[in-house]
Amino acid sequence: MRTLSILLTAFLALSFKPVKVKNKDFQVISATKQTIYGGVAGSPVTTSFVIRLKALRSFTLTADSLFSDNKADRFGIMKDSFNQVDVMKVKKGQTIDIVASIKTATEMGGSDYQLKIPGSPDSITPKEVAEGVMLRYYGGKNKCLIIKTVTKKQDIFMP
Repeated sequence: MRTLSILLTAFLALSFKPVKVKNKDFQVISATKQTIYGGVAGSPVTTSFVIRLKALRSFTLTADSLFSDNKADRFGIMKDSFNQVDVMKVKKGQTIDIVASIKTATEMGGSDYQLKIPGSPDSITPKEVAEGVMLRYYGGKNKCLIIKTVTKKQDIFMP
């Protein structure tokens, strides 16, 4: 009887799975990315992200970083169609747009005085964000939002 209770307890303990952390600040409405290849020599390859979120509670959102493709860069919160901000008071049910760009470093060929334009810094993206995006922010109950599915728009090749 004792052996049976130990086996049953061990079976129950091993059968539990960890609880997935659900973001309590935002609901993802849409997430898109588009890669733009510049046509001029030395132009960086830029991947632009547009993420639309719905706030699940009221708080002050402070933008930090966006991680994707083993690179990181800052993101902005669209205040209106022209202005981006880093801090915004968000109300429950409000829809906000997040925009960001990940750029590659470029070098202009030529003489000893080569112009180098730095890209987004290298950063290890978490494993669970293989093809998606991770947003790191401040002000909410959670500190990051993982978006696993990002819709890819058609690439743009500049002439």
